[in-house]
Amino acid sequence: PAGASSGAPADEELLGNLHVLFEEKLPVFEKSTLLEVQERACICSQILQISREGQAANLHPQLQALFADELNPVAPKAQGKVPVPEGLDLDERFYDEVEEEE
Repeated sequence: PAGASSGAPADEELLGNLHVLFEEKLPVFEKSTLLEVQERACICSQILQISREGQAANLHPQLQALFADELNPVAPKAQGKVPVPEGLDLDERFYDEVEEEE
């Protein structure tokens, strides 16, 4: 496939270095109190795990499927139309506030 690794030693070394870098840095973002940051970090961690387990051949079609459809913008008033589930207090924290490391 286009853009696939040629399997050259330099490519393998670069891929290994990227894995190490991501494995070192992602845990900080997985614990973020910002939910979008946390979600994206967890998705990246799962992708790394799949590639580490030697399932990279299966990864390409799965990633293509993630980005196959066009994302449409959300209407500005859409959030207000979502009913709040019974018993959910939107003013109550659902996590303990923790200072994030820099």
